[in-house]
Amino acid sequence: ELSVGNADKVNNLTVETAVPADAKFTDTTYTGQTPIIVNGGVISHANSGATAGSYGVASARRLEFGEAFKVPYITVNGKGHVTGISHFDVTIPSEVATSDSDGLMSADQVLLLESLDELSKTLTQTYTTILEAGQTSLAIGVLVSTTNIHFNAYDDSTGEEVIVDCAGNGGGKYEFSIAKAYGNDIRIVYSYQTTANS
Repeated sequence: ELSVGNADKVNNLTVETAVPADAKFTDTTYTGQTPIIVNGGVISHANSGATAGSYGVASARRLEFGEAFKVPYITVNGKGHVTGISHFDVTIPSEVATSDSDGLMSADQVLLLESLDELSKTLTQTYTTILEAGQTSLAIGVLVSTTNIHFNAYDDSTGEEVIVDCAGNGGGKYEFSIAKAYGNDIRIVYSYQTTANS
């Protein structure tokens, strides 16, 4: 038995200064769940599937044609732990594209594409004319020779589409006609494309 007279007060707690020879102490045992490892008094984190090192490109850079750069690929589990890191190469094309293979567009091809786009806008002409109420035909003339004319006709009051025929000789003379006179004006929107030298 411990003697009361052999005790001190520390922070209002009784601390025995004399420990009986037969006193026994039981340590609390701690265990960890993967990936936490407890070994005696040491707690550590198990290695994941990742290998220590650097992955990907370390800094910003301007890539040259045909050059490759590394893109990291990371795998994580449901607890957010990284379980694997790898990388793969992405290569910038170095060849000019052809009809048979992917690649880059040359500067000449870019200029050609831009010029064709502008040419298409320039050579597509769109006009509007009116077939007045009570009339069954309307002749028009185009400024250039074309055999490719597109048109739509609408009731000018209601906006409903109206069936109208178009006949021409390809030499700049065309005639819009309708089988029966209409009670409202008919708005005809027509367009055509010309060749570069027209």
